[in-house]
Amino acid sequence: MSAKRTSPAKGISAGKAYLARIRRKPAKSEHSLQSAIATWCRGIGFGYVRDRFAAIPNGGTRGADARSRAIAGAHLKAEGVRAGMPDLLFWKGGATVLWLEVKLGTSGTVSEAQHKVHASLREAGFQVLVARDLTEAIKAIINFYTEP
Repeated sequence: MSAKRTSPAKGISAGKAYLARIRRKPAKSEHSLQSAIATWCRGIGFGYVRDRFAAIPNGGTRGADARSRAIAGAHLKAEGVRAGMPDLLFWKGGATVLWLEVKLGTSGTVSEAQHKVHASLREAGFQVLVARDLTEAIKAIINFYTEP
């Protein structure tokens, strides 16, 4: 089942209305927060985002036991997966990119590897933000797509 897509103008007004009434209930995990952000982008936020975002699947457990996790980790590393990459990538015209790191409230901490990658991305001229709740993420995304 696909999300209902709105025109950009309707999406912008709907996004602001949604933001005004969003509940302040915190997410239970970084996964649920990131899933809520992606759902917003594909639904109400489609007027801003369209299809211009992607997740970077660096975290999570990949395997039932230590051996299978080690094999999966080796495969991913060989393919170029890199520790510290932000969770979500948003883009618009030219080379304008927003990297969004998703952390859960005040308990989620940015790792040393993430600090290094974020610094490298900023040094290259990219915008990197850490979002700790859905409201913060939506505001960052709206700002990114509406600023010149």
